[in-house]
Amino acid sequence: MNRVEIKNYKGNNIILIDLSSSSPEDTLIALPLAQKLIHKSPSKSALVLTDVTGATYNK
Repeated sequence: MNRVEIKNYKGNNIILIDLSSSSPEDTLIALPLAQKLIHKSPSKSALVLTDVTGATYNK
């Protein structure tokens, strides 16, 4: 499952980070990937949408 991707909405690129139903381990893999995409974006231009529905962070 690709948890980090770029979607185009009305001419704007949005970095979608899908952490829904993810484990802490999945999150630790996905966030560095998202960070790379955000850093590649021009300054003050990154639009980011993060879905954490049902994600687990603590026991």
